[in-house]
Amino acid sequence: MLEQLQRRSTDPKRRILFTGATIVTMDPDSGVLHAADLLIEGVTIMAVGPGLSPEGAVVVDATGTILAPGFVDTHRHAWETQLRRIMPDVDDLGAYVMSTLAGYATVYRPHDMYVGTKPAALTAIDSGITCMLDFSRTPEQSDAAIQALVDTGIRCSVLWP
Repeated sequence: MLEQLQRRSTDPKRRILFTGATIVTMDPDSGVLHAADLLIEGVTIMAVGPGLSPEGAVVVDATGTILAPGFVDTHRHAWETQLRRIMPDVDDLGAYVMSTLAGYATVYRPHDMYVGTKPAALTAIDSGITCMLDFSRTPEQSDAAIQALVDTGIRCSVLWP
């Protein structure tokens, strides 16, 4: 949304004020702020807190939303990171599923999950992604994936059936 708002303006210093949001600051001293405002100038966050002045800003009512830094990746095959250089070329979804889910995944151990997930999370962080979602097949694999994600500092969710 911010990118769209900025694209509509020719002013590189355009100010946008999001009001009334729950803001995840990632600052241990500030924590999560409720009913707070976020002021952006150009592409820089200038201020965060309740009751910020809207002077000269486009105001966006963000009540009922959560604002968090970075991007959220809701579809990352983190467990497959180490497969990227050994996967055969596949030309359709069926071939992919057969080589990964019916092949490699059936012999994956929790340690394999950790080894794949940690560099995937570090790569995500390096790309500006600060939260990701991944899937596991067993509770033990989920525990290993969560540990890898915790070890990198990325926010995360790991689901298993």
